[in-house]
Amino acid sequence: MINIALVDDKAVNRRTVMTNLQQHKEVNILFEAGNGKDFLQKLEAIEHKPDLVLMDIDMPVMNGIEAVALGTIKHPGVKFLMLTVFDDDDKLFQAIQAGACGYLLKDDSADMLHEAIIDAVENNGAPMSPAIARKTLQWMRSAPAPSTTDTEAANNL
Repeated sequence: MINIALVDDKAVNRRTVMTNLQQHKEVNILFEAGNGKDFLQKLEAIEHKPDLVLMDIDMPVMNGIEAVALGTIKHPGVKFLMLTVFDDDDKLFQAIQAGACGYLLKDDSADMLHEAIIDAVENNGAPMSPAIARKTLQWMRSAPAPSTTDTEAANNL
């Protein structure tokens, strides 16, 4: 059984995700929260932590990126999977830098969400929406390649 928490400021989004996931018996929703601060308080209050958290980005009080950054420090065994409408580069890279293990868009299919949860928890994967994976590859291709001296230094370690 994979235990998850669901964090989104819109109740309708939480209900939709819960309905989509309830058809899969191996996924159990431990709790839901409406913002990052509420999530962190609920996480501290429970004994058995979720295996994975589905985290929105744009929320009042505390956004998802801040919540992931704090959550990964205090609870390194919990995985965070962003589930958001934002596909811009800044949010994507901020979320990954904060500790997110993957990044999905809310318009991805329910089956893709289910597969991403399984991949992240059981395979230690880094699930991404195809559009997000494409952005990540483009960003990596445009980054400067390591210099020869960097490569040689790494090989000598």
